[in-house]
Amino acid sequence: RVNDAFSGRRILVTGGSLGIGLEVSRALARRGASVIVAARGRAAIDAALAELDGDGHSGLQLDVSAPEAWAAAIESIDAGGSLHGLVTAAGVLGPIGPLDEVSPREFIDTVAINLVGTMLALHHCLPRLQTSGGRAVTFSGGGATAPLVRYDAYAASKAGVVRLTENV
Repeated sequence: RVNDAFSGRRILVTGGSLGIGLEVSRALARRGASVIVAARGRAAIDAALAELDGDGHSGLQLDVSAPEAWAAAIESIDAGGSLHGLVTAAGVLGPIGPLDEVSPREFIDTVAINLVGTMLALHHCLPRLQTSGGRAVTFSGGGATAPLVRYDAYAASKAGVVRLTENV
């Protein structure tokens, strides 16, 4: 371990099995946190958990964009004890291309995962974080800071995450 700065802390990482989310999960585990790795696929969750240093980690199969899935997720999280942190790293890039050529369904799904998924995580976790004195971290990405040609859904949704985070 690098240090025990997060010892005794339980932290939920959405999108915690891949990319930035997996790196965050690894870093938190090295610092003593008990990480709850949330992702859509069980195999990806299990692979991520196998890579984490320390003990007390758990997996949570969850589609962050599905409001109805959050009730069971929160029940599972609460059963494990207090929640001290939230990192909303779940996100997708696609569809990529000219707006008049991309699938409207894929555009909507990207906004649902990136923006609505962040909102749902905050909605359900903030009361628990307020109780424990914990904190939330959201990710916006490069699409939120400047135009990102052909990544319309990603850029629009991540700009929305910035405004949501500022408002919260």
